[in-house]
Amino acid sequence: MEPDPLSLRPSRGRFVDNGGDEGTVYLGVDDVLDLYAGILGCTHEAAGDRLRSTEGLEGTLARPLHYAHYTQADMAM
Repeated sequence: MEPDPLSLRPSRGRFVDNGGDEGTVYLGVDDVLDLYAGILGCTHEAAGDRLRSTEGLEGTLARPLHYAHYTQADMAM
């Protein structure tokens, strides 16, 4: 039996220690594609084929990390 896709922990995301008990994990493109593939029941490659722009997704995923870094925020919005 396959694990529930929503319970999967990111394996390649970037972990940032925010000084508390738990850090923040920012998902990477591969993490998002793995989640998408798990939810829709397709392969990682098929999920990537459905993606309009890898660069667009990378930029979108980087925004919360950059926001938190450059505003020294405790939590990214």
